[in-house]
Amino acid sequence: MAFGFNSHQSIDIPLKDLNAEQFIILAADTATKLGWGIYFINSSGLTANTSEAPFVSRERVILRISDGIAHVKSQPIGVKMPDPNSQTKPEFPARGEQRKGATIHDFAASLEEARKLYTPEHLSAAYEKNREHMAPPELNVQSQDSPGSQGKGLGIAGYFIPRKNYFVTPLIIDLNILVFLLMVFSGINIIQPDVESLVQWGANYKPLTLDGQWWRLLTCCFVHIGIIHILMNMYAFLYIGLLLEPYLGRWKFTIAYLLTGIAASTTSLYWHWNDAAVSAGASGAIFGMYGVFLAMLTTNLIHPEKRKPLLRSIGFFVLFNLGFGTLGTIDNSAHIGGLISGLLIGYILYPVLKKKPS
Repeated sequence: MAFGFNSHQSIDIPLKDLNAEQFIILAADTATKLGWGIYFINSSGLTANTSEAPFVSRERVILRISDGIAHVKSQPIGVKMPDPNSQTKPEFPARGEQRKGATIHDFAASLEEARKLYTPEHLSAAYEKNREHMAPPELNVQSQDSPGSQGKGLGIAGYFIPRKNYFVTPLIIDLNILVFLLMVFSGINIIQPDVESLVQWGANYKPLTLDGQWWRLLTCCFVHIGIIHILMNMYAFLYIGLLLEPYLGRWKFTIAYLLTGIAASTTSLYWHWNDAAVSAGASGAIFGMYGVFLAMLTTNLIHPEKRKPLLRSIGFFVLFNLGFGTLGTIDNSAHIGGLISGLLIGYILYPVLKKKPS
């Protein structure tokens, strides 16, 4: 899952005194030192991503050698989300890494510096040593897809399928989607459901909740007020779930989600004590999970160099959405209740998480 708005760029780099085979070794060495991920290379060119770290804005770079010129072009492929197919915990980017990877202009400058370090003979020897690991020369560098685009992995569908280190998040997303689809198939308005329908499907409504229907404190977390509401909530939850579940584990993640959801609903109930507001949506529980992660980011569970940029970005998300919640009919009390309960749970879990291997 990615998003980005950078423009396409291109540059031409003369091979000068190098042949294509020597130049491609020099280019590969330069790209590797810049942290690029090379996934195709032969004597006529290479293809790489400027970063493979999550939450870093990336570009796809294609280098093609023709008539003594290396034609290099890049196109945005957006911010990489952690791979749900991965069996390991996501690595957070270090400070300065989060905005973007090195550009093709950085590549060109670094390559010119690298020219001074190697003789043509050294590059030829390196090419012969690595030739067997390269793609056949007849393959067109521009026709090669990146890893995962030809069936390796599940693409966007992978974000909805449970697996190791990413089990509870997709189940909760799937359950929310299922409930919403059932609501739509029952005849409710997909854009703006009426209040009566929301109450029938389990929304938090004080007269009924206080009359013994306490289960509404939880069921309201799985009821959404239209398609835009659920899409925004599930994207925010996907983001934090990919980050947090691998570190908490299934059970702690599940318990934290349910408890913060109930705390958010209870706060909403108290906040709207003098009116009969109807509250629904997963955002209270989602704010709770962001609260758990914020608590972790204020401890030494994550290395300081990687902690600070995340603390800024997550903190901005929370503050922005709390500010946005003061507009319209958004139930900001649920957001605040979820956030505070999440912070408390995060600090309660700290001693347990500290004992686990990082």
